[in-house]
Amino acid sequence: MASDRHVAKSYLTEVERERLSVLSAQTGLSASELIRRLIMGVPLPSPEARAGWANIQHLLQLNADLARLGNLFKMALDDKEESDLDARLDRIAAEIETTKGIIRDVVLSIRGKLQPTRKRLDDRQKS
Repeated sequence: MASDRHVAKSYLTEVERERLSVLSAQTGLSASELIRRLIMGVPLPSPEARAGWANIQHLLQLNADLARLGNLFKMALDDKEESDLDARLDRIAAEIETTKGIIRDVVLSIRGKLQPTRKRLDDRQKS
């Protein structure tokens, strides 16, 4: 299959190659994508933005774990008919829902701070 992409060779000194590797690691981009963005004038993602998106992913995983835990508690409530156990499980389930809400709010807050960066990047790539 033919491609409209072309290979560009460049010779780098050891210092330049190391700098390329460091920038690539900091931004989470491959060396090719990093060079492509630099040539096109597209801003590089900041390490803070990269960390922010990673934090959102971790929070979403935590939220999913809490949802699974909540479902297990609901199953326990359906199986057991002890009134004391029911009240305790209801309280724990409510706390889980509250924690999930807090996580959702934190994710939205972080995403709101990161979105403008992504929007600027998308706008630049279109032009």
